Amino acid sequence: MTGIRWTVLWCALLGSLSSLSADGQSTEIPFKLYNENLIVVKGSIGPIGDVNVLLDTGTNPTAISRDLATRLNLNGAIEALLSANGRIDVESVILPRMDVGRLHLTSARVVVQDLSFIQHRLGISIGVVAGLDLLSTASFMIDYRKRTIVFSPSEAPRKSVQFETQKPYLTVKAHLGGRELRLLVDSATPGLLLFTSRLGSFPAELEQLVNGQDARMFTATGTMHARWFQISQVRLGTQSIGSQVILVADGDPDPGYEFDGLLGLAKTGFQKIWFDFAHGLFGWS
Repeated sequence: MTGIRWTVLWCALLGSLSSLSADGQSTEIPFKLYNENLIVVKGSIGPIGDVNVLLDTGTNPTAISRDLATRLNLNGAIEALLSANGRIDVESVILPRMDVGRLHLTSARVVVQDLSFIQHRLGISIGVVAGLDLLSTASFMIDYRKRTIVFSPSEAPRKSVQFETQKPYLTVKAHLGGRELRLLVDSATPGLLLFTSRLGSFPAELEQLVNGQDARMFTATGTMHARWFQISQVRLGTQSIGSQVILVADGDPDPGYEFDGLLGLAKTGFQKIWFDFAHGLFGWS
């Protein structure tokens, strides 16, 4: 997959409008959660409606399936894309329009990919992996308990931190013990993942889970070994997110990207997540 796509064994991948604003646009849409982790919503791609769209803040640009590109008669060109797995060749096309609630793209360059491996894991068709290029077109809140996405929410987060970067990926500063790290905010990763090469020496606060099984990570560049650890406290900015189980992988993101790991969402204890792109804030409660 484009952008960050570290497929981990422990996260084995992966309606109708609930309310309308005065202008007739949806203010809230439902989603389904697959593997207790991956958010799938309905969207429209050009004239094709009722498309299953996987939301992934760790991907940029958006990817569409080969089947969908064929149905839309989109012809593309091969170009190089710098991903976190390295530089890869991809087929890119111009997508006339894409709509998911209040998220809209028009005449946008996206990549065409074989998404069948996701479909096989989830047991449903996936037409689009919506990346940050689409997701950053409107602020929204993810409510994991109610399985809804709320656009321009009136409710404020209890805690928040400023994004360190918003392009090409969302990153935030995190503190583990006395170590400051930059994490990529990745909605398609369930929990915290760190790269050994970015840690240098291991923080003394990391306690290896001897009873937990080691894991393997499958990426575009091969297989990496990973180990489970526990840490008593993690902070985002000055705000604590408590004790966390962390996967530490013997790999390295592309040197062109300045992040040390991934901040997953579904299994870190967050019940609600805010993406406020107007003010550059990541919030939670």
